[in-house]
Amino acid sequence: MLRARYEAAQQSGMFLKQPRYPYPLFILVWIVTLFVLAFVVAWLYASARATRGAGPKTAAIIGLLVGFAAGFPTNFGTATWAPISRHFPLWWMLELWVGAILAALVAGWLYNDPPAS
Repeated sequence: MLRARYEAAQQSGMFLKQPRYPYPLFILVWIVTLFVLAFVVAWLYASARATRGAGPKTAAIIGLLVGFAAGFPTNFGTATWAPISRHFPLWWMLELWVGAILAALVAGWLYNDPPAS
């Protein structure tokens, strides 16, 4: 369904037909950026455990907050001003939001407190 919308946006000139960054470089930078975001989420979760308590509830809250900060403002602006369907920024926002929540939950599942010295 979205493929047809992307192709229509490309044909109308709203999206570029060729990316500004070469394909392998874009994918590499995109993946590294998502890992950096996941690291930030994990670090925030580890920091919040002492005050908010350990567990999936704290992890989900951290993921919700970071996902909102990462995904909502820019995509809200895009949905408001860009001459494209609002579906594009909605899915872009949800990708970041759900990814941040999953990253926080995985961090909460994997994180172990360091042994007391």
